[in-house]
Formats: sequence, structure tokens, C-alpha cells
Amino acid sequence: MNMALLGDTSAIGELQRPKRVYINIQGDTVKRLNFLVGDPGAVVESPTLTVAALRAIEIIACNFGCITVHTTRWIALIQIHGGLKSLDHPTLFQIYHSEIMYATLMVTVPAQPLLPRCRSEIL
Repeated sequence: MNMALLGDTSAIGELQRPKRVYINIQGDTVKRLNFLVGDPGAVVESPTLTVAALRAIEIIACNFGCITVHTTRWIALIQIHGGLKSLDHPTLFQIYHSEIMYATLMVTVPAQPLLPRCRSEIL
């Protein structure tokens, strides 16, 4: 029997707990990434990969505010690295995955061009 229907609010609290944990983890991740973006010497490909993955997650959740923030940081990180051509294949794959998901959500074409070296690896 549903305990919330009987006035037991502890069941509702248990349902809210995972959401609070997710928000705390997300906030901590954003703080760490902001720190890394602020220190160009510390920026390696892993933050770029992480932001692209976070962007894909927010696209699935249709969280448009976070999508905008992650897209802005994502573009900045790509530029810090010297553009798409300087990134390795796993990072490019995540960027393209995120970009295809965003284009699908917005019913448009992907903004990032598919590099010839990636196209040859796919085909």
C-alpha cells in the first residue's frame, strides 16, 4: 500500500533524495569545470569530454538553461584546445554525439562540421 496516501511523508522524502543528490553532484561538477576553464594551463581534454557528456544528459532531460551554459563552456573549451582538429577521437565522438542530439532536439542540422578524418573512420 502507498504510504504517502496514508499521510506518511517519508516516502515522498525518499523520492526527493535522489534528485537532491543529482543536483549536488551536478553543482560540484560545474564548480570544478569552471575552475579548470579559468586556468588554461590546467585544461586538458577530460573537461571538454565531461562538458560534452553533461550537455548530452541535459539534452535528454530537455533542461534548456543547462544546455545553454554547457554549450557556451563547450565552445570555449574547444577553442582553448585549438579547435576540433586538435582533439582526439573519443572526445570528438562525444562532441558529435552531443551535437547530433542537440540538432535533433532543435530540429536543425548539427552546427559542428564532421571532420574528414572522423568521416573516414565512420565510413
